[in-house]
Formats: sequence, C-alpha cells, structure tokens
Amino acid sequence: MTPTWRTSVSSRSVAGQVVVVAIAGCLLVHDTLASSPAPTGPADRPPGLAASGPGGSGAGGAAARPRPLWLPPARPSPPASAAVSTPVSTSTTGPWRSEDARVAFEKGRDHQEDGVLVYAVDQYQMALAKEDRPQIHLKLGECFDALKQPVLAASHFETYVRAVPADAEAWNRLGCIQIKLKRFDDAVVSFKQLAALAPELGQGGLRTAFLAMGAQLLEQKQPLKAYRAFVQALEAGGTEPRAVDGVHRSLQAALAELGGRARAADRLQVLLLMYEHGELVGLRSRLERTFAEAGRPQALRQRVTKILSDPALK
Repeated sequence: MTPTWRTSVSSRSVAGQVVVVAIAGCLLVHDTLASSPAPTGPADRPPGLAASGPGGSGAGGAAARPRPLWLPPARPSPPASAAVSTPVSTSTTGPWRSEDARVAFEKGRDHQEDGVLVYAVDQYQMALAKEDRPQIHLKLGECFDALKQPVLAASHFETYVRAVPADAEAWNRLGCIQIKLKRFDDAVVSFKQLAALAPELGQGGLRTAFLAMGAQLLEQKQPLKAYRAFVQALEAGGTEPRAVDGVHRSLQAALAELGGRARAADRLQVLLLMYEHGELVGLRSRLERTFAEAGRPQALRQRVTKILSDPALK
C-alpha cells in the first residue's frame, strides 16, 4: 500500500484488472457446479437455423437435420413410455403432453451431449413450440450461453428459475450471464437467491457482481460509487484469498481516483474497512490525518483510538 492517497496507476488499467478478477470469481463459483459443453464452430450451423429466440424457424414439424458423418451414430430415441431424466425438480418432470415435443427434446439433448449445440438449439426450439416446459428453457439457456448469445441465454434461464427457484446451478449461471451483460443489479438479486440455497457460493457470486459493478463505475469516472461497490464486495463475505486480494486492489484504485475530492468521512470509512481486512501498511498516518480532517467524530473516536493503539499498525 502506498503512503499517499494518489497513485500513478490509471483507473482504466486497474479497472481492467478488476474485470479479470471479477470474471475469475464467477468462474470459481461456477467450477463447483455442472458446466455445459463447449460451443461449436460456425461450420456446424445447419441451414435455416433460427438465430433468434424460441419460436424461430426451428418450430413446428420440420424434418430432423442430417447428422454430420464425423459424429458417432445417433442414439435411438427412447420409447414413448420412457421417463425423461432431467436435473430439475419433480414438478417439471411429469408426463409429456406432446409426444413430438418429447422426441425433439431427447434429440436436442443427444446433440448437446455430442457438443453440436446449433443442432441442439434447433431441436429444443421444436420441442418448445409443441410444449412449454421449464427444462426446455434450461437446456436452451445452457446452449445459448455456450454459443456466446448471453441475451437469449439470460431470457431462458430467467424463465426457468421462475418455475424452478430451488436450482442453485441455474441461479449461478444466470448471475454470471447478467454480469456479462452488465446487468449488475439483476446479478445481485440472482446471487442472493443462490446464497439462500448455497451460502458460500452465493457470497462468492455477490462479491463478483459488486467487483464488476465497481470496475464499470471506475471506467465511468464515478470513483465514489465505485468505492461503495467495492465495500459491498468486501461485506459480501467469503474468504477465497485471490478474490479478497482483488477487492483490496480495487479499493486502492478507487482511492487513487477519489483523492482529495472525497469527503474525509468517506475516506475514513474506507480506512476502517482496510484495517478490518488486514491492510496495515501505511495505514497509521492516513488514519490519523483523515480522522482529524473528518473533525474527530464522536461516534468513531473510541474505535479509531483503539486501532491506533494496535502495535501491528504501520
């Protein structure tokens, strides 16, 4: 930590580093949950595949796409009486009303497992046109996410979690996609839902969302709002060292931008947070000076005095 408020590091370069840390945090959360197949190349796109969301040209009773020769033989479709095995709640796995929808869904899942995602999307859209079931939206969300179409992916995941709110993996996937779309407030809501189901994972997701929010605010030259977002990232909890270090660097970047423009009371709150999280180098002189500039507020006097008496403070 530097002994002065300003540093030579530009907010843009630090904001870029913050984005990397935020994305890494999202991946760390996601690595504990199931992931979807890797996207396929543009050469795999079948003719006439709808590029829009559900209800595109894949809808209706169109014939199945020819299977590429380089793929293994297609799996046979299960009999009509076979149960559909999907990782969703029992309320979404009852008997299919449409046999055509069931068959299209099974074909889509086979294509997804083979990594041919554009064919999978085509079949899932055909199934959705016949019968609207939550697990179809889940699978379409997974495919569109892997195909780097986050707007469509988010739409399908949102539909799915409304029907199946107890699916922690889906909330995590949705939150990460919302961060990519810079829908940070929505991501916070998603990760709060995840925290209710899996507290440690939800804390990591919330920290990631606030980090990304702060990074964007830094780029937009709003350092005080950025600092507040980074404070929320610390308060979200979690102890993963790399992520906590990222928050500390982000706070310093915000401080460098704040400089003398920030109210002394705001800077004092930042210093107290830094002490709580172990940022001690150069803190004593800053704390003494800023406490005096803030008018030595009575509400914080006892706390600051106790911190200044800490022999570990440098």
